[in-house]
Amino acid sequence: MKTGMRLIVGIAISSLLATCGPEYSSVQQSTLIIPTSIPTEVDYPTLVIVPAPSPAYPRPYTSDFPLRWLDGIPCTPPCWEGITPGITDAETAIRQLYAIPIINTSTITTYNVRNTTDMVIGWEWVMTDSEHDAGYGSMYYDGADLLQRITNVRPLYESDDTIALGALIARYGEPAWIKAHAFQVHGPEVLYSLAVIYQTYGLQIEQGGLAREPITIDDAVTFNEITFYPVPFTAPITDPKNGIWKPWEGMKDFGYYCDGVDPTLCPPSAYK
Repeated sequence: MKTGMRLIVGIAISSLLATCGPEYSSVQQSTLIIPTSIPTEVDYPTLVIVPAPSPAYPRPYTSDFPLRWLDGIPCTPPCWEGITPGITDAETAIRQLYAIPIINTSTITTYNVRNTTDMVIGWEWVMTDSEHDAGYGSMYYDGADLLQRITNVRPLYESDDTIALGALIARYGEPAWIKAHAFQVHGPEVLYSLAVIYQTYGLQIEQGGLAREPITIDDAVTFNEITFYPVPFTAPITDPKNGIWKPWEGMKDFGYYCDGVDPTLCPPSAYK
């Protein structure tokens, strides 16, 4: 009887092992993989910037960079180099600056405009020649804005990095507004300045200097100061400190658009 019971138990155990055998065997054959290194977190720059040493001109300023925004590279206005005024916050904007090849990252700074809530983020360009000044750039945000959204971007380049009005019109159509300003600073000499606004794209484009003669308004007239604003774009038009903006009515002469702050300073117009 005992022999019979042993036989029954033996058969039962053999049957159980046979049933569980494949699964048990597969577990034994598995391999535990242990990573050889642990990834580290990336430290992004914040608004508290600690200047870091920058290699001497590692990523030089190139002539094609200043106007690549005209072709929508890497984004279309009002976006500039991945920074969109009215949308991008200040911290994200600084991260973008660190990714721009021709910015000297050791020059990126932030500071407050005295007696205002305006905050400025500034930078300088990397140059191939230490004696050659490529200019600098800046962007603003309101320190009182909890989201710290960028309010405008103003990249300033070399004086000869200009864009013709004809090229602007070919890409974005005719501007919405124009300011032809005649004024005196010291003494009797009259100076002239010209600017246009592309309201749909948040662009204000100006000549970088003052002219001693009335400026000819045609396809060849050039500009070299560009500011990107949020859209809808109304601030410079409604702010009297910026002079008098007039609706664009096509290629007219300077006298036709002259702002008339002092009408006697404006040249005569063939269109009036």
